Amino acid sequence: MIVQIWPVEAQQLPGWLNNRAKQIGLTLDRDAVQLLCERVEGNLLAAKQELDKLNLLYPGQTLDADQVIDSVSDSSRYDIYGLVDAALQQQTARCNKIIQVLRQEGTEAPVALWAISREVRTLLTIQQGLAQGQQYEAICQKERIWGKRKGLLQAAARRTAPQALQQMLSQCMTVDQQIKGAPGDAWLTLNSIMLRLSGIELGLAEIH
Repeated sequence: MIVQIWPVEAQQLPGWLNNRAKQIGLTLDRDAVQLLCERVEGNLLAAKQELDKLNLLYPGQTLDADQVIDSVSDSSRYDIYGLVDAALQQQTARCNKIIQVLRQEGTEAPVALWAISREVRTLLTIQQGLAQGQQYEAICQKERIWGKRKGLLQAAARRTAPQALQQMLSQCMTVDQQIKGAPGDAWLTLNSIMLRLSGIELGLAEIH
């Protein structure tokens, strides 16, 4: 038997935090919830620990953002897959933050490049398959696209021009050259690819 357990997504996290807080007798106002989401996103263990700590500090109280700022460290955790999903969901601000965190944490640029270029190629494959009259479900089976990613990739393939995806692949080649010593910052180029994938159109000067 296989049981699939999907992670709590960013849009689901406020409700998850509110429910957990109520279970231990805490109430969080809206600003407190949003701030706590920023501090613990992607790290549910840290979220539980921070709620337990807040309960010890402010038992049975209604907490505001200032109390969260005073008590909660930044425990957000991101990975390259979260970055790609954020771009597919057009969450540009989140893309920027995840890129910064990944770089600060020492993620290797070739790893990020591999994941990002694979996603761009997958979108091109989807577009080509649909143009040839293939059923989307058949494409997903062939490309090993499962669960919630089916909808994300389908929407991204519909809204993104093939020419834009080809330009992103060209940028991926630029990143590869920058990693190998060519002029330029590989992470800045990766960031511009993610922004374009999320729907932000950049000028040539910004791309290079």
